[in-house]
Amino acid sequence: MKIKHSLIVIFIAALMFGCETSSTLKSPAKDYFVKYYGGDGNQFATDLIVGDDGTFYILGNSRRSPGEVQRVFLVHADAQGNVIKQITYGNVEMEARDFQWSKDKTMLVVVANKNNSTDTDILLSRFDPSLNIIDSLLLQAELAPTKNVYANALTVLSDGGYLVAGYTDYVTDPTHQFDALHLRVKIKNGSLYQMVSGLPDAWKETSGSGTFNSAARVFELVTLTPADTLYYVMGTTNATNNQTGTDTNFWTFGINGSNSDNTEFESPSTNETLTNAVKISLGGYLMTGVSVGTNLNMSAVVKTLKNDKLSFGQNNVPDVNYTYQSTSLGKPASTRAQFATACDANSSSGFFLLSNTYNTASGASDMFLMKLDLLLQEAWLSPVNIGGDGEDTAAAVAELPDGHIMVLGTMNIGDKPEQFKIALLKLNGMGKLAE
Repeated sequence: MKIKHSLIVIFIAALMFGCETSSTLKSPAKDYFVKYYGGDGNQFATDLIVGDDGTFYILGNSRRSPGEVQRVFLVHADAQGNVIKQITYGNVEMEARDFQWSKDKTMLVVVANKNNSTDTDILLSRFDPSLNIIDSLLLQAELAPTKNVYANALTVLSDGGYLVAGYTDYVTDPTHQFDALHLRVKIKNGSLYQMVSGLPDAWKETSGSGTFNSAARVFELVTLTPADTLYYVMGTTNATNNQTGTDTNFWTFGINGSNSDNTEFESPSTNETLTNAVKISLGGYLMTGVSVGTNLNMSAVVKTLKNDKLSFGQNNVPDVNYTYQSTSLGKPASTRAQFATACDANSSSGFFLLSNTYNTASGASDMFLMKLDLLLQEAWLSPVNIGGDGEDTAAAVAELPDGHIMVLGTMNIGDKPEQFKIALLKLNGMGKLAE
């Protein structure tokens, strides 16, 4: 494999112009690095978990050749990004979407979309920290098992179970194309078990009043009374005031059993798609996504919601602290490049936003890294663009306790470039490959 020359230039410059002597120079592999993961074919990054021990777990997808099925790809790497273990699994077309630690921190949970001959189901699998599989469960639309269900995210619940969020073409309104999906799974007799109708804690599977509705992330708000526990679903819909609209918008609603309260963040002139949401350490939630206008230019959008318990205000819209919308990031070459995510910065100093931007020189996508303060104002003088000659896309961002920034993405490498590989970058606190 040929590493991208643009990254090598930064790396060498840091060594040449640093003021450290040979006796004080720190190992670059410890303080900052670029690591690639994968084997034959193409590998695409999905998500990153930073372990309590400083190691990294990476989730992605792998397709060895155009004629083979796509399989789930998992990597456990040490603090310097070196592979401890990596595996692929699956024997039909699959797409890994999200993974989380379970409550006891002993099992790794992976969600994947599994394409069968007649429909698409969701495969939920459990692994131990050494990436040995414990068990798997195929999730379906309970009332219409031949319908398609697609996973976007996974939530670990306070009762030890799980909630899978996504979308489905199992719809009760024939005018709908997709409705938001929220399936519950419990551990029963030591194994994964999908909740079904007729049980005391039965669950409504779908929501949405638009023709297109999709859940991107679900949060659980635990109350003193279990019956009052709320689940906040955040996603995308084209409904406007419970009527079908002409564009898509961020969507947030609460569910409690079979009841739901819907709301929407309306922006009539552009299409907004929510791609991720996180709970903020100071309280509230951070919603991230992309906005595409009539000129097809993309912008990253970030919204903060004030409180852990959402208070739906006038016109059914929860209280929003601040909104950030980047300047135009250009026209990404693929829908895979229409993505934005964020994480808390240390010491409650703000947030790191990771998205994609159009590289006019290469005609492809680069990764776009920016720090925002608590008011969602740009904290850096300029964003950091990460990429090279090919199509490079973002997947996840995290800050380490020592202030280093971890960026996970997919990079198009090789002489042409010709292959996609998962890339993990350890950067300094300003997003650079230097100290």
